[in-house]
Amino acid sequence: MIKNYLKNSFEELTKVTWPTKNQAVKLTIIVLIFCIITALFLGVVDYLFNQGYNYLLRVAGRIAPPSEIMTEETGGIDISNIELEEEAGGTIDAEGLEIEETDTTDKPTE
Repeated sequence: MIKNYLKNSFEELTKVTWPTKNQAVKLTIIVLIFCIITALFLGVVDYLFNQGYNYLLRVAGRIAPPSEIMTEETGGIDISNIELEEEAGGTIDAEGLEIEETDTTDKPTE
């Protein structure tokens, strides 16, 4: 059954009209051009949606405008209000980078 399938498949491949080298090169170039155009189009659309989304967040008061976020002290980003949770259970204070230790060991219940 599989042997017969493979034999028929190779017979069909001999009937195929394959493109010449020039045709293959031209078609490849066309595909690459369309890929680049599509990538540029999607990049522009993504950028516009991102700008619109950030505008809506600013209008809603959820985030500060970029001019208020940028500071010289932090190299561009104000990190004074950021707190990160450690896996060990402590909190990292981004302003002073102090770590508050918390006990995360499992204590047996009696």
